[in-house]
Amino acid sequence: MLGNHALMTLCAYRFPHAIIDTGSSTIDLWKRRGGIEADLEQLTENHAEFIQNLPATALQGDTLLIHADAMVYVNHGFSITAVNESFHRLMLSPEIDQWLRTLEAFAEHMAFSSLALTGGQRVEQLLKLYGGKLLVHGHTPIPIARGVAPTSVTSAWEYSGGRFLNVDGGIYMGRPGFVHQLD
Repeated sequence: MLGNHALMTLCAYRFPHAIIDTGSSTIDLWKRRGGIEADLEQLTENHAEFIQNLPATALQGDTLLIHADAMVYVNHGFSITAVNESFHRLMLSPEIDQWLRTLEAFAEHMAFSSLALTGGQRVEQLLKLYGGKLLVHGHTPIPIARGVAPTSVTSAWEYSGGRFLNVDGGIYMGRPGFVHQLD
């Protein structure tokens, strides 16, 4: 699935000298959000093509798969096909402003949380638009979302009455990771 870090990497690769409104370059922004310079230096056009062909959304049976617990997807269309085509067009676009707007929207976290008054409504909206009974996402590490120690996370987190499944174990936080098999 296409995630925000893959999109940021591709943006820094495609627009290495673009200056954004903070006066920083796209590479500076990418580094502040976890980018490692050696990774960008080793990125090839084949890698870039692989990223730009990743789907942003997918439906597997009754399971909707997305990267982020964010509403960025509705900005790109009201069907899985429309969303994926929109992201693909974006990644071919020479318009840096479009990239930056999408990256900003992709920065949202916990849009489906019960802490957000509209969290449940948001997931119902996505499931109605794109299909499915279960929404699977990553993006917000479970230790952050649940306020627990990273070492306590050993499996995916099902929440909101079983409508959501967070599979981001927070590997960058020191977790060894896990594999979750969908039914």
